[in-house]
Amino acid sequence: MVSGFAFTVEADGLSQASKRPYHLDLRFAANIAKETFVAERVQLKRRLLICQRQNKLQQRFIADQQIIQAAKAHRRQQADHILTSLTAAERNRVDRLEKRRLINKNLVERAKQIARQQRARIQREQEQRRVDLEQRQRETEKRRAAFLEKNKSRVNCTTMGITKLDRKLMALLDDFHRLGLPVVRQKETWVDFHALGQLIQQKSVILKVSDLLQMLMAGAGDQVHPDPRIFLSAYMIVTCSHDVMQHPDQAQHLIASAATLLENFERVVQQPTVSTTALNQAWHRYVGHFKTWRSADCNDLIAGTIDYILELRAMCKLLHGDDNLKRQLRVQVQQTKRKLYRIGGKKALTMLRTKQVEHETIWSQPSDASHQTIQVTNSQLAHELIVDPEFQLQRVSGSKDHLENRIRDIALKAYFDVLRDDIARHVYKPTLLSTLQAIRAKLLGMVTEGRETHRLIDESFDLELIEQAMDNGDLDLSFVVSSILSCIKQLCAPCRDERVVKIENTADPVDQLEQIMPLLDDMLLDIANFQLRSVQPYLSTVALDYERDVFKNLYCSPDDSNVIKLLPHTQQWIQREFEKWMAVETQCSQEQNAVLEHAPSLEALFYDGCVALLECSSPVPETWEMDAHRFIRIERHIHHIAVVASLTMICGNLCSVPLSERNRLGEHLFGLLTGQEFSTMQLAQKILHVLDTNSIVHPAMRAIVPHILTGDDSVYTLLRRRILDALRQSIITHTTLSTTVLGKSNLDVIHGPLARLASQVDRLCQHNLEVYRPWYSLIFSFSTRIKQ
Repeated sequence: MVSGFAFTVEADGLSQASKRPYHLDLRFAANIAKETFVAERVQLKRRLLICQRQNKLQQRFIADQQIIQAAKAHRRQQADHILTSLTAAERNRVDRLEKRRLINKNLVERAKQIARQQRARIQREQEQRRVDLEQRQRETEKRRAAFLEKNKSRVNCTTMGITKLDRKLMALLDDFHRLGLPVVRQKETWVDFHALGQLIQQKSVILKVSDLLQMLMAGAGDQVHPDPRIFLSAYMIVTCSHDVMQHPDQAQHLIASAATLLENFERVVQQPTVSTTALNQAWHRYVGHFKTWRSADCNDLIAGTIDYILELRAMCKLLHGDDNLKRQLRVQVQQTKRKLYRIGGKKALTMLRTKQVEHETIWSQPSDASHQTIQVTNSQLAHELIVDPEFQLQRVSGSKDHLENRIRDIALKAYFDVLRDDIARHVYKPTLLSTLQAIRAKLLGMVTEGRETHRLIDESFDLELIEQAMDNGDLDLSFVVSSILSCIKQLCAPCRDERVVKIENTADPVDQLEQIMPLLDDMLLDIANFQLRSVQPYLSTVALDYERDVFKNLYCSPDDSNVIKLLPHTQQWIQREFEKWMAVETQCSQEQNAVLEHAPSLEALFYDGCVALLECSSPVPETWEMDAHRFIRIERHIHHIAVVASLTMICGNLCSVPLSERNRLGEHLFGLLTGQEFSTMQLAQKILHVLDTNSIVHPAMRAIVPHILTGDDSVYTLLRRRILDALRQSIITHTTLSTTVLGKSNLDVIHGPLARLASQVDRLCQHNLEVYRPWYSLIFSFSTRIKQ
């Protein structure tokens, strides 16, 4: 062991395979070479990685350059497309202007031609009128001379037997000839409506005609005293039919009978010795037609007066702040009511009250601002959805003659006329811009905000761009309207597609906008009805409790001690039905010598009372207030059913019409009664036309139909009573009406409509009884306890 420096040598690395040791210099040189090789490999790999990175960057740079070039090319293509579109638009605008100029030129030429033709026609008419006047003047002179000669010869004539007449009749005839009444067969003697009205209203004319008619009628042995005013009305009906009647073509029988009466009267006056039998027959025929026409005309006058009163009341409600004008309107309403009472009596006032209830219970109103909006509570809407599964909000159309409809039509026509003039003058603000804003608001209101459709409508209907185009004067209104229609196509229901196609086929953009506005209102109603249908299943589960809670908040709880005082009409209704039941049962017990021991059930009194509400116009009970308008519709439907049953029954008895023909006739009559509203006279004429079309002709039908329509007929009263009995039996037993049962009462023709009506009434009554049973039970116990 050597002391000092010590080191360790790897023995294995110092030997070769032959076990001979390496030289140290060789061993260290090998290690140095190995390290040099590793460093070179690292450098090589680094250079390779750098080259790969450079290649990738180069490729990415080339791809970016290609994208930039493609974007520039796309932008150039878009610019070219916009320029092409602008060029095409300008060319289309020039073409349209040229076409419009040619059309206007043709219209001006046509107007000039029509004006020349009109001037020539007026000149010819004036010349012809002058020639006719001269000819009539010559003929008048001839007739005057002949008439004077005839009057002279009449005094001295003995061949005609005039000397045998009474001196009083001679004097009456002379006085009549001097009255100046027109001659039916000589139209040149006819005068205008005003002059004839003043003539026949003179007291002297009425007295002289009365004396002459009484003497002529008495000569034929007739005991009836003819009314001179009815006779003089024949002159008005024949010579001034268009001034007296609104629809003369529907009163041809009256006009013909009046002309026949006057012809026979003039024949008797000219030849007093002839028989007056034909005159008496013509008089009776004319009086029958006249009374029928006067009755229908009176009904039309009552209906018109009622509508006028309702319009005055509606106008009074629309006024705000002007107390003086309101006071004048109220005074006018009271005066008109007194006039209505003089015309129709208590029956007319009852009709007025019924119309008022119907007028005040309109449920569905359009969203158009031109309509008077009526606030409908949630409870009323929920009640409609529960009672009527087919309930839908509908646009109120009404009669075109109604005041509100006339005002709305005039306002809309004036608005779109102004819009059309502004567009023609390239003035788009504020009329067109406000219209487009309203359309855009309605379209956006149909879609929930945040949805894709809402975003598309908002982007495609950019009012800022439209307003800029208006300011620049290059607005393409047709393109704007087509954009609106494309949005409407995405939102409207399939049932509205036909109207959209019709609007697209309209050439004038203003006419298209005028048709788009009501279409949008109908689409809003479609959406509202869909939402109502979706909430119906939920309402059916909470209906009873919800309506009870609402009624408690409005009136009182069934546990309240003041229920009788707070529900007076309901108490009177149940009390009245209980008294009817007591009267019937008391009479039966007296006839059978028995003692009345049992009391009626609440259900029996309730169902009898429901039918009684359809018959009388007493105050509606508080529990039925939300169904007051429904009772009016049901009563009208009962009237239609009774009219059809009466007419088909009379046709079967008088004309031997088989059952199959009566069924078909009933369908035609139902369609006529439930269709467009007509006056009683117009409806009678249309029903008679239907009867004639079906080869049902009988002289008595012409006099029976108006009485049936007004309810003034014994057959109508009998069948209406049977219909109400059938309804009572159906709602008491909760069963459908069978054809066999109705056939025994001659109601088999109306089985379908009556069965559907009975089902509706039954569902309504059951729901009302379930909701208000606690209140009915308390009032029923109170009423029976007081009576006992």
